[in-house]
Parts: sequence; C-alpha cells; structure tokens
Amino acid sequence: MCDDSNASKHSRIVICPFSGQSRQWTNTRENWRKARRSKIDANKDRTDLADYEFFTFDKPSKKRLKERLESCIGPNETIYIFGHCAPGSMSLSNESSASSESITAFALAKELKDEVLLNKNFAGKIKIYGCNSALPSGAKKSFAHSFACIMKLYLYHNCEIHGYAETLVDGYVGAHKIATSDGALVKALNEMIQREEAFGAGIDSKYNEDHSLRPSKFRQKMEISKEIALEFYNGLKSK
Repeated sequence: MCDDSNASKHSRIVICPFSGQSRQWTNTRENWRKARRSKIDANKDRTDLADYEFFTFDKPSKKRLKERLESCIGPNETIYIFGHCAPGSMSLSNESSASSESITAFALAKELKDEVLLNKNFAGKIKIYGCNSALPSGAKKSFAHSFACIMKLYLYHNCEIHGYAETLVDGYVGAHKIATSDGALVKALNEMIQREEAFGAGIDSKYNEDHSLRPSKFRQKMEISKEIALEFYNGLKSK
C-alpha cells in the first residue's frame, strides 16, 4: 500500500503523459474531480473512497508523481493513462490533431519504469483511458495490448493492463464514466457535461442505470509477439 493518507483507500491516479495540457484534459480533469467528489459526498458511510489525483509529465508534476508512486504496490491503486487513441495505434496523443504531442507504448512504459519509478511489484490496474485503446486494426495490435507486452518485458508481472473498445465520452454522467459508439449521443452527453447538468440529482436516470453505456474494459493478455520483443531488444541495444 501507499505510505500516505490514501493508504487504505481505493486510490485513483490519473496521468496525462504529456508536458502540455490540452483543453480536453483540463475539462476532463474538472469533470472527473466533480463527479468523484459527488460520489464521496453521497457515500459518507464509505471510508475507502479517495479523490482522484491528477498528474502530467511536465517536470514539477512528474516529480510529485514519482514521490506519489514511490511505495504504491496495489492492489487497490488504479492508474489511468489519459490520451487520444485509435484502433491498432502504437501511440497516444495529447489532442486529436495530427500535429499533437504524442507518446508511444514503448516510451510510456519506459517513463513509468525509469522516470517515475513505478514499483516492479505494483499489483493494481493500469487503464489506458483512450477511445478504442483495446481495439486492433487488421494485423496491428491495440495500444493497450502492445503496452501490456512491453510492461511484461520490463518485468511488471503483477499488474493488470486494461484498454477500452468504444468511444469514451469526455467526462462522467452521474456517478459513471460513459462510452458509446452513437455519435449523436456522445455529442448530447458532452453538451450536458459542459452545462453541468450531468452531476447530482438532475441527471436523467436512464444514463445512470443503463449499463450498456458503461465503458467496456478489456484486460490485456501479456502475450508477447516476436515483433514487439524484437523492437524492444533492439531498442535496448541501441542505447
């Protein structure tokens, strides 16, 4: 567990793995913070709920993240990696534009291992919170699958890697994250979030109770392909 005030709680650490902060990251961070606080306030009898903690890869935030992860080994810790993704992609991007700052699955794993010193015994979950991060494209593996393989090559054997197989709505609706392939519904829900109609008792109950709108998480099997192993070891040799 962690040696801090969240030691016995279900910690939720959210990482935007970029030096810059996009508008969407800022909006999502505020939406998630409000939703989590609403959930904690509504469940005062539960002592295991902790606020979300948000970090980026800029220098000051990375330093705080390193300190935060120093003794975290799970299993109650969940780390969210926030970014834009596409089926079969090997990278996450800060924004949806082609010129946006991006990070590959290899670079992300290396940052977690070498820069913020994620404990090798970490037994919690790492969720790649990007649209379609669990979807392959033809012969190309999904980002989450590739990342899971690389983490295994770095000897992280105890953690679970999850990806998502749908379009994720930018924020919470009620107490829950939402995902759907219905473009019109995505737009409508995002507008509700922007108007702050998605928090508290005012939310339409059908969005709170419809489990088909909950994000689909897929635990990624760490089956290392020859291609990923070759690229990984070639990268080590080139140092």
